[in-house]
Amino acid sequence: MIEFKSKSELYLSYYLEELKENDFIEEWFYEFDTFPLTSKVSLPYIKQLVTKTKESYESIMQSSSITADFSIRWNKKAKNIFYLNTDEPVKNVTNIPFRLAFLTNISEISFIEAKQANTFRANTSDISFPYKQKFLYSSKGIYIQKVVPFNLKPKPTSLFYNTFVPKRVLEEEVYKQRVKKKGKVIYSPGDSKFKFTPRTLEQFINNQKS
Repeated sequence: MIEFKSKSELYLSYYLEELKENDFIEEWFYEFDTFPLTSKVSLPYIKQLVTKTKESYESIMQSSSITADFSIRWNKKAKNIFYLNTDEPVKNVTNIPFRLAFLTNISEISFIEAKQANTFRANTSDISFPYKQKFLYSSKGIYIQKVVPFNLKPKPTSLFYNTFVPKRVLEEEVYKQRVKKKGKVIYSPGDSKFKFTPRTLEQFINNQKS
Protein backbone atom coordinates (compact mmCIF):
# COMPACT_ATOMS: atom_id res chain seq x y z
CA MET A 1 0.00 0.00 0.00
CA ILE A 2 1.34 3.42 -0.98
CA GLU A 3 1.81 5.93 1.85
CA PHE A 4 1.34 9.41 0.41
CA LYS A 5 2.93 12.42 2.08
CA SER A 6 -0.09 14.74 1.82
CA LYS A 7 -3.79 14.88 1.07
CA SER A 8 -2.95 16.56 -2.24
CA GLU A 9 -0.90 13.55 -3.31
CA LEU A 10 -3.59 11.13 -2.15
CA TYR A 11 -6.32 12.99 -4.01
CA LEU A 12 -4.19 13.24 -7.14
CA SER A 13 -3.81 9.44 -6.99
CA TYR A 14 -7.64 9.19 -6.99
CA TYR A 15 -7.69 11.47 -10.04
CA LEU A 16 -5.13 9.41 -11.94
CA GLU A 17 -6.79 6.14 -11.00
CA GLU A 18 -10.13 7.34 -12.33
CA LEU A 19 -8.43 8.30 -15.59
CA LYS A 20 -6.80 4.88 -15.73
CA GLU A 21 -10.15 3.16 -15.17
CA ASN A 22 -11.48 5.10 -18.17
CA ASP A 23 -8.51 4.23 -20.41
CA PHE A 24 -6.97 7.70 -20.55
CA ILE A 25 -3.91 6.47 -18.65
CA GLU A 26 -1.98 3.29 -19.31
CA GLU A 27 -0.27 3.37 -15.91
CA TRP A 28 0.91 5.76 -13.23
CA PHE A 29 3.63 5.45 -10.62
CA TYR A 30 4.44 7.20 -7.35
CA GLU A 31 8.01 8.41 -6.68
CA PHE A 32 9.28 6.09 -9.40
CA ASP A 33 11.57 8.29 -11.53
CA THR A 34 14.61 9.99 -9.98
CA PHE A 35 16.94 12.22 -11.99
CA PRO A 36 20.51 13.05 -10.86
CA LEU A 37 21.34 16.74 -11.08
CA THR A 38 24.82 17.31 -9.67
CA SER A 39 27.65 15.11 -8.48
CA LYS A 40 29.30 15.16 -5.09
CA VAL A 41 32.25 17.58 -4.90
CA SER A 42 35.28 16.92 -2.71
CA LEU A 43 38.26 19.22 -2.14
CA PRO A 44 41.71 17.63 -1.93
CA TYR A 45 44.04 18.61 0.92
CA ILE A 46 47.09 17.28 2.74
CA LYS A 47 46.33 15.83 6.17
CA GLN A 48 49.03 16.03 8.81
CA LEU A 49 49.46 12.80 10.75
CA VAL A 50 51.80 12.16 13.71
CA THR A 51 54.88 11.30 11.69
CA LYS A 52 53.81 11.81 8.10
CA THR A 53 51.28 13.44 5.79
CA LYS A 54 48.78 11.94 3.40
CA GLU A 55 46.46 13.12 0.67
CA SER A 56 42.85 13.38 1.80
CA TYR A 57 39.56 14.82 0.62
CA GLU A 58 37.00 17.06 2.25
CA SER A 59 33.42 16.89 1.02
CA ILE A 60 32.22 20.42 0.27
CA MET A 61 29.04 19.69 -1.72
CA GLN A 62 26.75 16.67 -1.70
CA SER A 63 25.18 15.20 -4.81
CA SER A 64 21.65 16.31 -5.67
CA SER A 65 18.71 14.81 -7.51
CA ILE A 66 15.01 15.30 -8.08
CA THR A 67 12.26 12.69 -7.89
CA ALA A 68 8.94 13.18 -9.64
CA ASP A 69 5.98 12.65 -7.30
CA PHE A 70 4.02 11.00 -10.09
CA SER A 71 4.96 9.49 -13.44
CA ILE A 72 2.09 9.15 -15.92
CA ARG A 73 2.07 6.95 -19.01
CA TRP A 74 -0.74 8.28 -21.20
CA ASN A 75 -2.90 6.44 -23.69
CA LYS A 76 -3.46 8.09 -27.08
CA LYS A 77 -7.08 8.60 -26.08
CA ALA A 78 -5.97 11.40 -23.75
CA LYS A 79 -4.20 13.39 -26.48
CA ASN A 80 -5.19 17.07 -26.50
CA ILE A 81 -7.77 16.35 -23.82
CA PHE A 82 -5.49 15.71 -20.84
CA TYR A 83 -2.02 16.09 -22.34
CA LEU A 84 -0.91 18.57 -25.00
CA ASN A 85 0.36 17.25 -28.30
CA THR A 86 2.26 20.13 -29.89
CA ASP A 87 2.09 18.67 -33.40
CA GLU A 88 -1.66 19.15 -33.77
CA PRO A 89 -3.89 22.25 -33.63
CA VAL A 90 -5.95 22.88 -30.49
CA LYS A 91 -8.72 25.38 -29.79
CA ASN A 92 -7.58 26.49 -26.34
CA VAL A 93 -4.27 25.32 -24.90
CA THR A 94 -5.20 26.41 -21.36
CA ASN A 95 -8.01 23.82 -21.28
CA ILE A 96 -5.47 20.99 -21.52
CA PRO A 97 -4.04 20.39 -18.03
CA PHE A 98 -0.87 18.32 -18.50
CA ARG A 99 2.36 18.70 -20.44
CA LEU A 100 4.66 15.94 -21.60
CA ALA A 101 8.04 15.45 -19.95
CA PHE A 102 9.72 15.47 -23.36
CA LEU A 103 8.25 18.44 -25.19
CA THR A 104 9.04 17.05 -28.64
CA ASN A 105 6.24 14.45 -28.31
CA ILE A 106 8.71 11.55 -28.44
CA SER A 107 6.91 9.81 -25.60
CA GLU A 108 3.49 10.16 -23.94
CA ILE A 109 4.91 10.56 -20.43
CA SER A 110 4.33 13.28 -17.85
CA PHE A 111 6.28 13.83 -14.64
CA ILE A 112 4.37 15.65 -11.89
CA GLU A 113 5.31 17.53 -8.72
CA ALA A 114 2.18 17.75 -6.55
CA LYS A 115 1.92 20.81 -4.33
CA GLN A 116 -0.58 21.73 -1.65
CA ALA A 117 -2.73 24.84 -1.88
CA ASN A 118 -2.82 27.58 0.74
CA THR A 119 0.44 26.74 2.46
CA PHE A 120 1.43 29.72 4.58
CA ARG A 121 4.94 28.48 5.25
CA ALA A 122 7.12 27.21 2.42
CA ASN A 123 8.99 23.98 3.09
CA THR A 124 12.39 23.02 1.70
CA SER A 125 10.87 21.34 -1.36
CA ASP A 126 8.77 24.41 -2.20
CA ILE A 127 11.91 26.54 -2.23
CA SER A 128 14.24 24.14 -4.05
CA PHE A 129 11.83 22.72 -6.63
CA PRO A 130 11.79 25.67 -9.11
CA TYR A 131 15.59 25.65 -9.29
CA LYS A 132 15.81 21.88 -9.69
CA GLN A 133 13.01 21.95 -12.27
CA LYS A 134 14.83 24.54 -14.40
CA PHE A 135 18.21 22.85 -14.06
CA LEU A 136 16.80 19.46 -15.09
CA TYR A 137 15.16 20.94 -18.18
CA SER A 138 18.14 23.04 -19.23
CA SER A 139 20.62 20.19 -18.75
CA LYS A 140 18.61 17.16 -19.90
CA GLY A 141 15.47 18.47 -21.61
CA ILE A 142 13.16 16.78 -19.08
CA TYR A 143 10.19 18.76 -17.73
CA ILE A 144 8.61 18.10 -14.34
CA GLN A 145 5.29 19.93 -14.12
CA LYS A 146 4.11 21.54 -10.90
CA VAL A 147 0.45 20.77 -10.20
CA VAL A 148 -1.83 21.97 -7.38
CA PRO A 149 -4.48 19.23 -7.41
CA PHE A 150 -6.88 20.30 -4.73
CA ASN A 151 -8.58 23.39 -3.36
CA LEU A 152 -12.09 23.61 -1.93
CA LYS A 153 -12.40 27.18 -3.23
CA PRO A 154 -12.72 28.14 -6.92
CA LYS A 155 -9.04 28.74 -7.59
CA PRO A 156 -7.92 28.94 -11.26
CA THR A 157 -4.62 27.26 -10.28
CA SER A 158 -6.38 24.12 -9.02
CA LEU A 159 -6.40 21.04 -11.26
CA PHE A 160 -9.74 19.83 -9.91
CA TYR A 161 -11.38 23.22 -10.47
CA ASN A 162 -10.14 23.41 -14.06
CA THR A 163 -10.96 19.81 -14.99
CA PHE A 164 -12.98 17.47 -12.78
CA VAL A 165 -13.19 16.24 -9.20
CA PRO A 166 -12.66 12.49 -8.73
CA LYS A 167 -15.62 10.53 -7.41
CA ARG A 168 -13.71 9.36 -4.34
CA VAL A 169 -12.84 12.95 -3.45
CA LEU A 170 -16.49 14.00 -3.77
CA GLU A 171 -17.40 11.18 -1.39
CA GLU A 172 -14.77 12.17 1.17
CA GLU A 173 -15.07 15.95 1.11
CA VAL A 174 -18.47 16.21 2.79
CA TYR A 175 -19.52 17.46 6.21
CA LYS A 176 -19.89 14.73 8.81
CA GLN A 177 -22.00 16.79 11.19
CA ARG A 178 -24.10 19.92 11.24
CA VAL A 179 -22.30 23.26 11.09
CA LYS A 180 -24.04 26.19 12.74
CA LYS A 181 -23.48 29.92 12.53
CA LYS A 182 -25.40 32.35 14.72
CA GLY A 183 -27.81 29.58 15.62
CA LYS A 184 -28.60 28.70 12.01
CA VAL A 185 -27.62 25.45 10.33
CA ILE A 186 -25.20 26.30 7.52
CA TYR A 187 -24.23 22.78 6.49
CA SER A 188 -25.85 19.43 7.14
CA PRO A 189 -24.17 16.00 7.13
CA GLY A 190 -23.50 14.93 3.54
CA ASP A 191 -23.25 18.49 2.16
CA SER A 192 -20.24 19.04 -0.09
CA LYS A 193 -17.34 21.10 1.23
CA PHE A 194 -16.57 22.45 -2.23
CA LYS A 195 -17.32 26.15 -2.72
CA PHE A 196 -17.88 25.63 -6.43
CA THR A 197 -19.91 23.19 -8.50
CA PRO A 198 -17.59 20.26 -9.22
CA ARG A 199 -17.58 18.65 -12.64
CA THR A 200 -17.42 14.92 -13.16
CA LEU A 201 -15.00 13.31 -15.58
CA GLU A 202 -17.84 12.78 -18.07
CA GLN A 203 -18.84 16.45 -17.89
CA PHE A 204 -15.26 17.60 -18.46
CA ILE A 205 -14.82 15.30 -21.47
CA ASN A 206 -18.07 16.51 -23.03
CA ASN A 207 -17.00 20.12 -22.50
CA GLN A 208 -13.61 19.49 -24.14
CA LYS A 209 -15.21 17.93 -27.20
CA SER A 210 -17.83 20.63 -27.68
